[in-house]
Amino acid sequence: LYDLRENVKLRQRQIQKQVSSGVNGATFKRPPVRVELRYMLTAWTKEPEDMHRILSLCLLALFRKAHMTKEFLPKSLAEQPYPIDLKIAQLEDVEKPADVWTVLDNNQRPAVFLSATIGLDPYQEVEAPIVRTRQLQFGQRDEASFLPQLASGSQSGTYWSFGGVLKTKKKSAQPSDYEVVVMETDQKVVPDEQGRFAVGNLSSGMYTLRVFKDEKIISDVQVSIPSPDYTLEV
Repeated sequence: LYDLRENVKLRQRQIQKQVSSGVNGATFKRPPVRVELRYMLTAWTKEPEDMHRILSLCLLALFRKAHMTKEFLPKSLAEQPYPIDLKIAQLEDVEKPADVWTVLDNNQRPAVFLSATIGLDPYQEVEAPIVRTRQLQFGQRDEASFLPQLASGSQSGTYWSFGGVLKTKKKSAQPSDYEVVVMETDQKVVPDEQGRFAVGNLSSGMYTLRVFKDEKIISDVQVSIPSPDYTLEV
């Protein structure tokens, strides 16, 4: 091993990925860092023919593998998140091969350059609560302010979105079997398998959420927007 560095070509643009989610929050985690390990493989023999024979056998063995298989990995690398890709005998990643030998204080000799890309996971999972209410305001921007904000007295509209959870008392019924209707605006949403649903483009005030199942009215729930909780139990 003579060099290691992050493989920036494999750096994921997505900063975080969702690991799990529930009715009260979600867990996020950054993707692992891809690190390229660079090796130089050579042989020390008395006769040059023996060195060439050993290197050719190594090349034949390495070219059979596009990536490192699990049977050759130590336990510390057994749970790699990605396949360990191999790059064999490609000199474009080697800036000055002669410098490697200079550091070793030895004469340059035939060698095979090999790189393996592994995943390192230095990050911890982060738990985030679910956003229940979201407010959207628009109007004239305050040009004199360093921070982006609306000018005083220029606010021309405010809209609200909210996210709720539908909980069922019957074990045989699934949240996705129901339909939630905002009676004042006739907006209709179907909860997902975990009972979560969201409605937007609303003004502040009182609303009636009517729950249907098989086109039958199950219950009416009064909610105020904004509110800290929008849980419906049926």
